[in-house]
Amino acid sequence: MELEEFEALALAWGADVARWPADLQASARDLITARAAEAQTVLNDAGLLDLALRASTLPIPSLELRAKIIAAAPQPLGRFPSWRGWFGATLAASCAAGAVAAVLAITLGLFPDRASISADPAADAARLLPAASDATVG
Repeated sequence: MELEEFEALALAWGADVARWPADLQASARDLITARAAEAQTVLNDAGLLDLALRASTLPIPSLELRAKIIAAAPQPLGRFPSWRGWFGATLAASCAAGAVAAVLAITLGLFPDRASISADPAADAARLLPAASDATVG
């Protein structure tokens, strides 16, 4: 373990190496033995941070404050909006989608010209659909 990693772990886990993850404790103790002065400086800094964190406690809010916060919260809506709203939105979306599809079909020339339609539906289908040899994957 390098000193930089030891310092990061000390700041994250605290000055007491016994509270560190078990797989890191042995290498941390080896570093403390090998580089005692530097490691002790790091542990002292981590110990100061531990003390500061323990000293900083948040006040517990009063029941009156809790009641005010709950009273000021917005009321939840019903589970689902009215079915009439969904029906109207769905109908409008369907109409818009149909109009867009029709415009695209006309623009792209997907409708055959009326003059080219014969009385024989089979002949029209044969003319409009690709030949069987075109449909095979090569």
